[in-house]
Amino acid sequence: MYVATWGDLVKIGTSLDPHRRMRDLAGGSSPQPPGVRPDGSPVLLGYVLGDQGAEGLIHAALAEHRVASEWYRRAPAVEAVVERILSPVFWNRTGPVPPRVPVAAPGPADF
Repeated sequence: MYVATWGDLVKIGTSLDPHRRMRDLAGGSSPQPPGVRPDGSPVLLGYVLGDQGAEGLIHAALAEHRVASEWYRRAPAVEAVVERILSPVFWNRTGPVPPRVPVAAPGPADF
């Protein structure tokens, strides 16, 4: 599961290769939010172990902030969830790989 920003939008999705996903978004070969033309390029904030089930829980928790599909407007609630996703509790894999730690999928009470 990855978190990216693009302009004033936040994207939360799943991918086996988040870096490639960013390239696809920047190149226009992946869907972008309808009617929204973010400036610049997408920025990968980080990625963690997670599946579509965990992603679905997060999407449900942020439904009121959804612009389209996996895209959300920045808001305090969205920023808080992003901070939680990328916290050291999860195995953040953007930098050097930390020691392997048990990772639990987030449940509804986590958001």
